[in-house]
Amino acid sequence: MTAPHASAGAPAATDATADARRGEAGRDRWLETGLAELGRGGPAALRLEALCRRAGLTKGSFYWHFESRAAFLEALLQAWEARDTGALIDIVEAEGGPPAARLARLVELANARRVDFATEQAIRHWGRSDAAVRARLLRVDARRLDYMAGLFVALGDGAEVARGKAGLLYPLILGEGVVYRREPRAEREARRRAAFAAVLGAPLRPALPQASPVPAEDGGER
Repeated sequence: MTAPHASAGAPAATDATADARRGEAGRDRWLETGLAELGRGGPAALRLEALCRRAGLTKGSFYWHFESRAAFLEALLQAWEARDTGALIDIVEAEGGPPAARLARLVELANARRVDFATEQAIRHWGRSDAAVRARLLRVDARRLDYMAGLFVALGDGAEVARGKAGLLYPLILGEGVVYRREPRAEREARRRAAFAAVLGAPLRPALPQASPVPAEDGGER
């Protein structure tokens, strides 16, 4: 991309040039900041001034990496799909194993803080009023469902049954990420395993380590 002419004088240009020399680090910083802010406040939080403060960068840096706000938003959605869909599938496939083990691993990864469900909810809400975002969501949902259905087919299910099982497993994964429950960790883990085993037809492996839970008022956890 050719760097645009700076409109705010030498400091912004200097910042943009220095940022460019750091390669993709600056671009990744903008996208990471954008996804975090999107999860906190929805698309309304993606104001350039606020993003500059959060990222510790300038408008010159922003326009070095993105030609426009629209280009940034498109890159943001691409980054979200790559991080919360493509990367998980890549990890599961790299580890390998039989289809049931890969399905179980996908469930574990998605519910072990590897998926940012706050950003997921924000994008889904955003898609209700933005056709381009809605199209991205349809593609991501289809990609996730197709992957899970393919694993069920590999387990021996017919295509229709596999699609049905994927359609059950997917909302279970999403629900675990967005529904708040006040329950002890052991109780939550037992319930989650029972629900997923009912769909997978096989037990999950031991849970992955997670970040410290949010304590509940009644002594349970969310």
